Amino acid sequence: MTATSNGNLTEEDTPNTYAKKWLTERCAIFEAEQKKLRDQRRPVFGPLTDFVGKSFRGIPGGDADAKADIQKWSWALGGAAIKISHAIEDGSYGGDTYVYKDAATSDLVYVYITNAGFRTEGTITLNQDGSYTADEAVTGHPTITMVRSTSRLNADGSSSMTSEMLENDEWRPGQSFTYQPTSQPLPVLKAPE
Repeated sequence: MTATSNGNLTEEDTPNTYAKKWLTERCAIFEAEQKKLRDQRRPVFGPLTDFVGKSFRGIPGGDADAKADIQKWSWALGGAAIKISHAIEDGSYGGDTYVYKDAATSDLVYVYITNAGFRTEGTITLNQDGSYTADEAVTGHPTITMVRSTSRLNADGSSSMTSEMLENDEWRPGQSFTYQPTSQPLPVLKAPE
């Protein structure tokens, strides 16, 4: 630290200023590394890379009284996969999804594991319009055996998703969400009953 002629620290050298400068520099380095990884992985993950490093809060069907869903997108396994963690705002339900390129087929595949005791596995198709479609088989759910959804990152920074479900051998509309960017932390999941 530098002291003035009267022994006082200069504004530039106070511990708080130094800490802020150090943190700002580290954040800039992290952002540069994330951009580099997004650019490197875009040929594999396409528009999914634009979600990584972001969190979203969504209300099903625009119902203001419904419990919100919080999503957090991040890189996993050194950039070999994308991890999407989500939880309902009250912590009653949630899960983790891992999206990766299947070495045998070169398809984008994923596995979704929930705290409700079921899981899904499926494929993701990157669509020409910048959206992506997920087709998944459900294991361990009493009535739903398949889910199909289409999602996109919108120009305003929000994301949207619509789905349909094969329930009791009939396709029916699923949920629709519009997600807004959020800084809200991911809720802590409650233990299943």
